[in-house]
Amino acid sequence: MEVQERSSSPARQTFSSRPASAGPRPPSVGKNRPTSASSTNSTRRYKTQTPQFLCNAEDEETILPRPLPPGMAYVASYTSFDELVDKQILRQEEEEKVHLSVAEVSDLYHAKCLDQGLQPNRKRESRFIQLLSQNCRGMHFTLRENGLGNHSAGCIASFLADNEHFAVLDLSGNRLKDAGAIRIAELLMLNDALVHIALKSNDIGFVGAEKIAEALQSNCTVTSLDLSGLSGINRNHLGSTGAKAFGAALAVNETLAILSLGANGLGNEGLMLMSSGLEQNQTLTELDLGSNNLGWEGCTVLGPLLNSSNLRNINLERNDIRDKGAAVLAAALKMPSNAAEKIELLNLSFNNIKVQGLRWLANVFKTVPVLRVLKLDGNECGEAAEELAQTIKDNRSLTHLSMCKCEISPEAGVRIGDMLAVQATLVKLEMQDNLLGNEGAIAIAQALHANTTLRFLDIGNNKVSDAGGKALAEMIASNNTLQHLNIKQNNIKLSGNAIAEALRTNTSILELDFSYNDFSFKSYSAVATYLQKNIKAWKRQAAPRLMSQIDVLKVDEATLHGTQEEIVQEIKRREITQENLSQKKEHVKQLVAGYLGNVKKLEEEYNTISMRRAREEEAMAARSDELQREKQKQENVRRKIENKLKSEDEKINRMKKDQLKIEQEIKSYQEKNEKEFAPQLLELQLATKEQQRAKEKAKQVAEQLSKTELKVKELERRMGISKERSLSVKSTSGAASKSKSKPAKRKGSNIKG
Repeated sequence: MEVQERSSSPARQTFSSRPASAGPRPPSVGKNRPTSASSTNSTRRYKTQTPQFLCNAEDEETILPRPLPPGMAYVASYTSFDELVDKQILRQEEEEKVHLSVAEVSDLYHAKCLDQGLQPNRKRESRFIQLLSQNCRGMHFTLRENGLGNHSAGCIASFLADNEHFAVLDLSGNRLKDAGAIRIAELLMLNDALVHIALKSNDIGFVGAEKIAEALQSNCTVTSLDLSGLSGINRNHLGSTGAKAFGAALAVNETLAILSLGANGLGNEGLMLMSSGLEQNQTLTELDLGSNNLGWEGCTVLGPLLNSSNLRNINLERNDIRDKGAAVLAAALKMPSNAAEKIELLNLSFNNIKVQGLRWLANVFKTVPVLRVLKLDGNECGEAAEELAQTIKDNRSLTHLSMCKCEISPEAGVRIGDMLAVQATLVKLEMQDNLLGNEGAIAIAQALHANTTLRFLDIGNNKVSDAGGKALAEMIASNNTLQHLNIKQNNIKLSGNAIAEALRTNTSILELDFSYNDFSFKSYSAVATYLQKNIKAWKRQAAPRLMSQIDVLKVDEATLHGTQEEIVQEIKRREITQENLSQKKEHVKQLVAGYLGNVKKLEEEYNTISMRRAREEEAMAARSDELQREKQKQENVRRKIENKLKSEDEKINRMKKDQLKIEQEIKSYQEKNEKEFAPQLLELQLATKEQQRAKEKAKQVAEQLSKTELKVKELERRMGISKERSLSVKSTSGAASKSKSKPAKRKGSNIKG
């Protein structure tokens, strides 16, 4: 009864009361606090099933419920979160604050229901509020794989537009699509606090990509953008069009440092469209182009960019570049330029590179002085692994080497062991799923007796049996730097006892994965016990490690103080210099005052000249307009003449065609007539020849007559013949000529006349 009276007290009513418009009620801790000793177990079961939250009763409209610390259920029944903070019972760290109001979260929940086609209810809303208040705290706004769509994206963009608390926005694995990406792009144009944006696998196409790229041209705060794909559905698919948009954005943006576009189907064409932007950009240092079907042709585009851009970390996994692409990259890194001096991370995993391609790369890695991470998983190393080990042996910058599923033989494993014996920078070595066998495992284990830098070793699934396990046990007993060891999926049986015994004296190994081996239960228990002992010892040594770090920080602080003193002295020197400058400035002012009159005169002259020049320019402009009009008129006339000539040429061409046609018709007609009238023509030709012979004969007769007439005239003149006689003679000669031929008659008449 006493508990019931407490539950109805004013303090309790103040905590649990909520206005009708405040949305769903958070889970109340007062109703579930233990009322007797017998109800303790049920309360604990409730805690494991549903998280308990604490809400401030004075401002429930704007403050979300906070996770309730363990053991505070009873206290929370009678006070609020702010009171507990004021009394220093609870601490409200900056990273634990939720910078969202209940109304905003409620709007987001209803938008999510609209995207999923669900009917809102109080139970779902309560779960969503709990989820959001757990994942969206401090500077991180994270709602991964929550089924959010374009309506949810619009809601998030609306209340994050002027929110200056969140620096990270992660909406990966949802279904925003192009419409939601457009709303996020609008957010990027308004928000000036977000630094990292993750939109992996949201079914975003080139339309949404273009809008995001346009927003990046004006955004000055985002330094990291992830639009890559997660395994499964709803992957982004920017394509070559989206790549072109990001190329234009990179040409202008000066803040983006990390860009992930993996699994977006860019292809070689998309990389070519991005190349100009990548070449102009000098802030981008990390680029992820994995799983984009670039092929070896893509390496021909990327190779020159390694010299012109500022790229340091490059991911080209699963692009099938083969040996040709490896040769192109090797040539680009071998050129006398700054490309080899910048590359720090290179991922060429699963690119179907064979022995020859890896040999070319191995020869180049000698000239890459700052390479820290190298991943060659899934390529057939074969004999090239030995050359690669020899190259890494002399390297002084590599810290992480991954060669899983590379078919590394036992002989290559021996060479890798020789490399580890003298290598002084390698921290992590991954060689899972190879063919090392006992020979390679023994060589690596013996090398680690002297190695003092390697912290992580993975030789799982390498056909290692008890002989290799024994060598690993000896290494564990003597090595004090290795912290993580993976020997799973091997055939280690009896040597499991030796490994467990070696862990008794080892104090550095914190994680040992020996799953899928045939360890005895005793060895398994001993290994677990000793690992737990090392973990506890490592935690106890955290304070000395932190103290050493503090000492380093103190040295840095002393250096900083010295630098600050130097800055103060520099400031003093600058003050003195400033005084001298002020004196010189006064002198300059006097000189300037003396020159003001001259300047005024020069200004007047300049104004006069300017006015004259303006008038001349107006006249020139008018003349130019007139010339332009005349030119236009001439151009019109020229066009008319050209059109007329063109039409005349067309007429001539038509006439030529008609003439050619007529000539062909005449020719054909002539050929036809020649064939048809050939006999008549022959007769005509014969008659013509006969007529010509008759004409010649008549001509001869006429000549004889003319001679006779001349003789007659001569005789008449001599003998005085009378006129009648001459006439009778002429008539007689005319009748004779008519009887012979017509031409002869025409000739005689001419003579008579």
